[in-house]
Amino acid sequence: MINLESGGQKTVLKVSRTFTDAITQEIVVADNEFITKLTHESYTIQIPRLRHDQRKKLEEVVEVFSQDNISDNLHKMEFLKQPKNPLAKKIIKRLSKAAASQEIQRTMEAEDMIEHLINRESEEKLSKQAQEYEEIIQQKEEEFEGKRQRN
Repeated sequence: MINLESGGQKTVLKVSRTFTDAITQEIVVADNEFITKLTHESYTIQIPRLRHDQRKKLEEVVEVFSQDNISDNLHKMEFLKQPKNPLAKKIIKRLSKAAASQEIQRTMEAEDMIEHLINRESEEKLSKQAQEYEEIIQQKEEEFEGKRQRN
């Protein structure tokens, strides 16, 4: 086993999703939708640790997802320069095709609406809670002032 904290120089790390029975240590096949949605596999790429030629190719692909490409319409990206990397070109083509899909556009709009409603509800709850706390503080201050005047 390599300890990354003590100098393990790994460039690309895969975090695998495995499910293990905590008591028997047996590996379990998770076919439960709730459990599988809680976790995911991921890859971490430490770009500074890549060799220069690998780094250049990877950065060309990763550049597709740069925040600089986001337009005023958060559902569309604007690519100021077309990449030379074939994989980056393929990614852009597939993303563009997906963004043009009416079904995906409706899904994105629905997600935006849900996010807006959740944010509004959260703000309302926080505002109500802050008001309740202000009332409690005011009440405690009045009680404290009343006790102070009696003494």
